[in-house]
Amino acid sequence: MFEETRVRFAHVTDRAFLNLEGLLESALKQFSPTPSEGNKRGIYVLYEDDQPVYVGRTKNLEQRFRAHITPNHNSASYALKRVRKRLGRKPTYVKEGSRSWIVENYWNEFIQEIEAIKRMTYRFIEVSDNIDQYFLEYLAEAHLGLDHDGLDTS
Repeated sequence: MFEETRVRFAHVTDRAFLNLEGLLESALKQFSPTPSEGNKRGIYVLYEDDQPVYVGRTKNLEQRFRAHITPNHNSASYALKRVRKRLGRKPTYVKEGSRSWIVENYWNEFIQEIEAIKRMTYRFIEVSDNIDQYFLEYLAEAHLGLDHDGLDTS
């Protein structure tokens, strides 16, 4: 009954494993707001002190890297996530604890995290297909032992 779907799904997962191999074998580069890959679509892994800390999916790597280091609560979501973790605060939809509240009340910590991101290194693989990106993002997080909290829906 599901054989055709199983075959299609197997092709997607096979590509995900091949892409994971390509991602992890790609050159480790210094984080830059103007990465050599330019505006390519794909998956990247950020490393801090040679340890993987974040897997990201993007439609435009250069634009995403610039956003990571723009001191604005709507742009620098990974820096904000790191501040939340430092403070032990979960995301909320009320004013206290919101993105803007965190930045207003913990500006120095927010800037420290942006500066930490600027010192990171990264690996990148170009992946154009959205489904392939989703599968690779999840597979990379699982393989590297990172949180899958981007899949949470509250």
